[in-house]
Amino acid sequence: MDKKASEPKAKGGVKFADPKTPVVQDVVVEEPVKAQIPILDMEECKKEVLEIFNEVDAAFKRCTKNDPDVKRKDTAKALNKILERLKLALTYLNQQNTESKEKTYYLTYNATIYVFEVCRALRKSVYSSLTLQYLAYSILSLESSLNLLGIKFLDWRIKLYIELAHIYDQSESYKASAKTIDTAIQKVNELKEIEESDAPVPEHVSSIIENNFRILRALEVKYKLQVC
Repeated sequence: MDKKASEPKAKGGVKFADPKTPVVQDVVVEEPVKAQIPILDMEECKKEVLEIFNEVDAAFKRCTKNDPDVKRKDTAKALNKILERLKLALTYLNQQNTESKEKTYYLTYNATIYVFEVCRALRKSVYSSLTLQYLAYSILSLESSLNLLGIKFLDWRIKLYIELAHIYDQSESYKASAKTIDTAIQKVNELKEIEESDAPVPEHVSSIIENNFRILRALEVKYKLQVC
C-alpha cells in the first residue's frame, strides 16, 4: 500500500462457503443505514478515518504475512472485516458536506487504495466474490467528490472499474463484467467531452484519455464475446 495522494498523508454478516468459485450477480451498492452511523464534523471525521487507516494497515500486514495466498477461511474473514472498516471510513467521508468533502478528498482516495490492496489479496483466493460490494462502493465514493473526477485521477478510477470487472469474470458473471466496462467507457467519454469543451486539449490529457479507451475497448470485446 505505497501509493498515496500527495496531500497530507494518512498514517499508516458475510457467509463464508466451502471453497468454490461462486457465480455472482451484478452488485447493487447500498449506503449503510445512516441512523446507525454518526455524522461527524470534518475534524472528527479526519481523526476517525486516520485511526481506521492505522488499524487496517497493521491488520492487513499481519494477515498477508501469515497467509499471503488467503487459503484459510479465517484469513478471508479477517480481510472481510478490514473491508468493512474501510467502508465505514468511506461512509464517514461521504456524509460530509460538499465543502468538507473537497477538503478531505485525499482521505477518500487513500481509503480506496487500501480497499484495492485488500481486494487484490482476496482475488487470489476462492473468496474473491466477497470484494464486489467494496470495490463498487469505492467507485461510488470516488465519483462523489468533484476533486476526484478530474483527469489526474482518471487512471485510478478506471483501474477500480477494471478490477471489479475481473472479479465478475472470475465468477463467470460475464454480463456484469461487460456492463462494468461499458460504464467505465461512459465515464471516460464524459470526461473527454468536458475537456474538449475547453479546447485545445493538452497533449498529456488526450494521451491519458486515449490510453484508457484503448484498454477498456479491448476488455469490452473480450467480455462481449464471452456473453455471446
